[in-house]
Amino acid sequence: QKMDWWPGVWLSTGLVTLGWGSLICSGSIDTIWPMFGIANQLLAAIALCLLTTWLFQEGRGKYAWVTVVPMLFVTTTTFTAAAQMVQNRFWPDFTVGYNQGNFSQALRGGLSGGAIVLLVAAYTIILANAIAKWVSKPR
Repeated sequence: QKMDWWPGVWLSTGLVTLGWGSLICSGSIDTIWPMFGIANQLLAAIALCLLTTWLFQEGRGKYAWVTVVPMLFVTTTTFTAAAQMVQNRFWPDFTVGYNQGNFSQALRGGLSGGAIVLLVAAYTIILANAIAKWVSKPR
């Protein structure tokens, strides 16, 4: 696969930037800030997950607890925050906006909640694949 196709790079960057920018324009920075916090914490958890995988691949699995313990803490707190954010903020925004005909509010709630759910799902897939590598027999 060719990963350096510049039109694709610029197009995907523009689409992501427009998407996040539209969230800010439709509300305030308060609209995007909770998602940024969850994405940032999931990025930290991914880094710990990758480092743990590296430890296992290098034959240093006995030291994996040093990265697994913080990864489990960050994962637990971030998943809890994501669930609370979707349940207590974005889902009500979506349902109230939809029921009252305020489609801007419904769109904000739906996009924000959906983005958080997708981030959590992506991390879950990464973590599941990493755990499969950790428990598999070395080649």
